[in-house]
Amino acid sequence: MGVASLQSLLNGEEPVRLLVWTTTPWTLTANMGIAVNPELHYVVISVTSGLFVVAKQRLEALKSVIGELVVLFELMGK
Repeated sequence: MGVASLQSLLNGEEPVRLLVWTTTPWTLTANMGIAVNPELHYVVISVTSGLFVVAKQRLEALKSVIGELVVLFELMGK
């Protein structure tokens, strides 16, 4: 999928959500932003419940939780 396709995906009707994880879950209610690592690869995935952005290296661990997924696009954190 090229840049034009990513742009149309982000401008589409369906929201694209960021799937985050933390080692300090008690801070979730106080967090006002999400940071990405500029050196990591991220993917936009499609699952039954919608579209998500997640770190590529977490895909294997997530498969048992979210089930079938389709990678639509890959991008760097920067």
